[in-house]
Amino acid sequence: MENNSATATKPSAKKIAVLGGGPAAMAAVYYMLAANNWDKSKLDITVYQLGWRLGGKCASGRNLKAHARVEEHGIHFWFGAYHNSFRWIDDCYARLQQTGYKPKPWHEALIPCPSYIGYENLQMNRWDAWKISPHTWNIPPEKNLVPDSQHKDFTYYLADYVIAALKLIIQTVEEEKNNLVKIPKTVAQHLVEWLEEDHQNNTDKVVTRLKSVHDQFTRLAEINTFQKNHPLVTGLLNETETLLSFIGDVFSSYLEEHQILRRIFVIVDLGLTILNGLLTDNVFHQGLDSLNEIDFIQWLRSHGASEVTLSNTLVTSYYDGAFAYRDGDKRFPNSEAGTTLKGILVALLTNDKSMFFKFRGSMAEVVFTPYYLLLKEFGVKFKFFHKVKELHVSADKKRIDRIDIEKQVTLKSGDDKYDPLVDVKGIKCWPSEPKYDLIVEGEELEKRSQAENVNLESFWTAWTGKETVTLQDGKDFDEVIFGISVGSIPYLCTELIEANENWRRMVGAIETVPTQSLQLWTNRSASDLGWAFPDVSIYTTYHEPLSTCCMNPDLVALEDWPVNNTPKSVLFFTGVFRDAAQVPPPGFSVFPQYMYYRVAGQFIEFLVKHIEVPFPRVKPSRGLSQWFNWFLLHDSRPQMGINRLYSQYMRANIDPSERYVLSVTGSSKYRLKTDETGFENLYITGDWIATPLNSGCFEGAMMAGIATARAITKVPLTIIGEYAVKTHESE
Repeated sequence: MENNSATATKPSAKKIAVLGGGPAAMAAVYYMLAANNWDKSKLDITVYQLGWRLGGKCASGRNLKAHARVEEHGIHFWFGAYHNSFRWIDDCYARLQQTGYKPKPWHEALIPCPSYIGYENLQMNRWDAWKISPHTWNIPPEKNLVPDSQHKDFTYYLADYVIAALKLIIQTVEEEKNNLVKIPKTVAQHLVEWLEEDHQNNTDKVVTRLKSVHDQFTRLAEINTFQKNHPLVTGLLNETETLLSFIGDVFSSYLEEHQILRRIFVIVDLGLTILNGLLTDNVFHQGLDSLNEIDFIQWLRSHGASEVTLSNTLVTSYYDGAFAYRDGDKRFPNSEAGTTLKGILVALLTNDKSMFFKFRGSMAEVVFTPYYLLLKEFGVKFKFFHKVKELHVSADKKRIDRIDIEKQVTLKSGDDKYDPLVDVKGIKCWPSEPKYDLIVEGEELEKRSQAENVNLESFWTAWTGKETVTLQDGKDFDEVIFGISVGSIPYLCTELIEANENWRRMVGAIETVPTQSLQLWTNRSASDLGWAFPDVSIYTTYHEPLSTCCMNPDLVALEDWPVNNTPKSVLFFTGVFRDAAQVPPPGFSVFPQYMYYRVAGQFIEFLVKHIEVPFPRVKPSRGLSQWFNWFLLHDSRPQMGINRLYSQYMRANIDPSERYVLSVTGSSKYRLKTDETGFENLYITGDWIATPLNSGCFEGAMMAGIATARAITKVPLTIIGEYAVKTHESE
């Protein structure tokens, strides 16, 4: 019998239009190919990307006019608990050799940062640097809440996290007790010695009672009883209240001046307040999401946390790291209590590597260069300089019918032939400007970018594309992945918002915030500037407007500086940025420049008035307390004073697509899952959709991308930690 299989019509590949090239969109494409065993004949994927580079909020560029220096959107970290991200980079770098590009192993591209400095803001604007070294990974593996080396999924009950956290609190308090220092010398010496011995005894009592709390809670977990009217729960709550009263009585007089006692107080007060709140609000049975109608700080306050604790770096570091301030105003911290608690527990207790990792090089070349090269090798088409203008729904409002896209420039080699990368010391990088020589209008664009600050990535650009193309359902795409951040939805998806109530609720509930960043190339190392912690390169919760800093001297060697004119280090600063009173519509091209000079003014004030706390040697000489030594800033040009600052790199991240996604109270319930768009052929992805984390971060975007790939391919791809915190069944 004749075998007709060879002559049968081969099914056409599914056409997928991917709008945006950020972390979630690239993860979706990667895992769609992985789900199809990297068979590029099954999918016809086209990525439509604004401007000349991938990355979204994680995009970075090499400034080829300034020694190929790295210019980032801000500080980028990975947490050691980014399990899906580490699984991806492990797999991607193993496959990357198929492209012929062989970068250094990813283990060398990510630098462990096990400790960080949290600044405690004391009275009279005094600052105390607390070296915080989360040491979960020192707990024996069989007692730790981490996935195994094969990246398998993990699920634990909330009680498991609490037991691990109590062990960590006890361990930390014991370490702090061993570091007890004497209270200020203004007290008579014999009183100091007597009080110090008393402090030791009181701290021993705290440890003993903490161990009792741990043992009592462990018994509750064993019998799965957490109802607050149960006698064992009542007994535990009485125990914690007694201990909280005790530390208030014996330590409260020393919280301002005695560093170690203050930290012991804050650790115990924070930990036990959380435990009390979880028990009192029946969270073990109702789940962490039941707390999302209240802000985390307000929730802690409602359960009796001290104001000293609420303003301490252990609490505010989460808000600074997540830019969790409404409208960018630090007077209005706001983050869902349940979402915040889950993020803290997972980050602190499920990581077996280092608390943080910083990038050796830019995030774009460590992450998005491999994405681009590998996906391109497997048939994915990238159309750079394609700006999404509007999505249109079908007449029956069931599908995406058309997509309007502005072709920003005319490429000499064709729409999908643009080569976006440049080589810097053997590393394939993304330039900070487009390759003008590959663009028909390149000469005009380059002139206007210098004279008029024309920026193809800006929402307010004065540049108008030469042509608008319309993608048609059934012809140019079968399915659409919308991977542009939520801040752009009101401008690009007006018909979807009008047609679907869930979209209106989502857009109304999810808030975003602008951020700002500063990079300084310095002529001295951080230690020569007075930084007192040689084994720590990160600090946070310092003064506005730049509360967080990362020191990255390793970056200099990857840039292209002359041997006799090389900076000693690069300092990255970032912070939330207060929103403009009114954001103008597209075409208002002077707005970005206005916001740039606004952040520049803030940075000048920060350098002159505040930077000397972490870097006390930045003043030019004694007696000039209001000065900053501008010659500390590396500048290849012979400039003086403040002008040297303008040779550094400053950003106001204000575009709708680059604003940071918040988790304000009551917003998570309005997030849509990737396949809950209400339109048959549309999937959404990003750190703004419903994910196991529901917070703005790279891991959240990675989870979203995997979920999108799973929904489209119908292959049961694993999202590590999808059910990381399990709710206890009610009695």
